[in-house]
Amino acid sequence: MKYIKTNKIDYGHTFFHFSRIDSRDSIAKNGLQSVAGGENEAGNDKNNPTIYFSYGIDGMLKAIDVWIRWEYNNFAKKSKSGYIPPHRHIEQSLMKKTYEKIYHDFKQRIYLKVDLIEGQNPQTSDFSFDGIDQKKIDAYEIYKREMKRFERREQKWKPVYPNPVMQWMYGPYSDFTTFKQDNWNMNTHIGERIIPSDRLEIIENEEGRTDALSVAIEAYNSYRSKLQDLDLSTLDDFMSFAQELYKKDKDYAEGAPDLGRRIIKKEEELKYQRINHVKTHAGGCRLALLQRASSYINAKFREAQGKDISNTEGFDVSDR
Repeated sequence: MKYIKTNKIDYGHTFFHFSRIDSRDSIAKNGLQSVAGGENEAGNDKNNPTIYFSYGIDGMLKAIDVWIRWEYNNFAKKSKSGYIPPHRHIEQSLMKKTYEKIYHDFKQRIYLKVDLIEGQNPQTSDFSFDGIDQKKIDAYEIYKREMKRFERREQKWKPVYPNPVMQWMYGPYSDFTTFKQDNWNMNTHIGERIIPSDRLEIIENEEGRTDALSVAIEAYNSYRSKLQDLDLSTLDDFMSFAQELYKKDKDYAEGAPDLGRRIIKKEEELKYQRINHVKTHAGGCRLALLQRASSYINAKFREAQGKDISNTEGFDVSDR
């Protein structure tokens, strides 16, 4: 994959994909593939294989803000003192723990600029700006079931949509009056899909660093002042924390090697492929051989029977 400097990016109209550094070599060989679940699985992801991305600089910054909120809620659920929903109270010690995790996690990730084709037809395009957020629909279905229980007096509390925790995690900039995807949480058409590596570029900041933390800090410093109408208060606090730590971090000292270009160990690459069920070219080659063998057998069978056997068209599972 090629690298692209941040000053060459149209931040208003770029599609950003966030991935681990140890995915770099696998993606270069096998393309960026849709995932059903994977390491960041949430909700009903296993039934909806897709590639997630954000659109535009505001989408990119919102996505980081949501990531922080999501991680905080995970810590809150595991708190020894008991779970307090984040819309009711924020425990500062847990938030600091969240910031520390995000800081170190982003050091191990990269941003990819993805060339995507927009359209309604999954066979000829990658995504649609009118695509739906399946998690919103899933949450609404839960709301409807709970409302029926409430109406039958099987539960005392009256449900709301969205539920307060989901609304808090999605941030004040997400629109729940529609099931449409918000620009921080977009995805390709549901179904198996591969974006080849020639449509991907690794984003590199002006100092030549490609780790996601360096790219995110630069993007925030360059564009936050232009997005004052956005409530990104969680991100603002994190960036204050992160930039102070960044100044003292030996990994970012002058002359320190770029984290994003580090050598990927084979076991790291294989672990990424296993967790995300990546289809390698080797697997693709075996499938091609099987298909050719099947075609040969069918042809010989037609010759023997003296009649044609119609081919079965492939099933369209794009909306699965």
